[in-house]
Amino acid sequence: MIVTPEHLIEILDAKYSAMVQNICILDKTCLQKKRCSTSQRYPLLNFDKIKDSVYRGKKTPPSVDGLLAHKGVLCFVELKSWENFLHYQHPQTVDDIQFQLSSFKLKDKLEYSMSICVTEAENEKLFLTIPVAFIVVTDIDVETNGWGSFVQNMESLSQTASDWEVLCNEFTKEYLKNMCDVTTIYVTCKQFDNRISEIR
Repeated sequence: MIVTPEHLIEILDAKYSAMVQNICILDKTCLQKKRCSTSQRYPLLNFDKIKDSVYRGKKTPPSVDGLLAHKGVLCFVELKSWENFLHYQHPQTVDDIQFQLSSFKLKDKLEYSMSICVTEAENEKLFLTIPVAFIVVTDIDVETNGWGSFVQNMESLSQTASDWEVLCNEFTKEYLKNMCDVTTIYVTCKQFDNRISEIR
């Protein structure tokens, strides 16, 4: 039986009752502070809840935060707070940013999450027919400018918040660009709905 992204979402929600109405609910950082008033049109599954149920009593692998289907595309959603990192960790070098990005284990999270979907759909060929989008959602402005000047002289960073945001954004975009097997999207949380609506 061919399983569509929409059908898979129905299967998982019926089994695990994991639907939530806002991506903020999926992020511990957002829950610890006042949430923005941005409304959201696209509900999604709490994939961590699904993973914890699947691996109950066992060591759990990394996984994405959320899952949704839109126009025949299965969207794996991962939330990452660069704002929190910049505010509390106070990076001093480019290596600090790169180390933090590698600690996110984005590729591992996507792969393990896809494996769970294959198991739950009981279809080893699931992703031969279903297109996938990997969406990394952050809390800083992803449209920051000024990367060119940093490439010319990275060692002379003025170390302002906006400087570090540029680095966080560009390294994240480059990382996702290298994940050539799936469509990747990097978006600020306030633009989440707009980017989802553009998926074809």
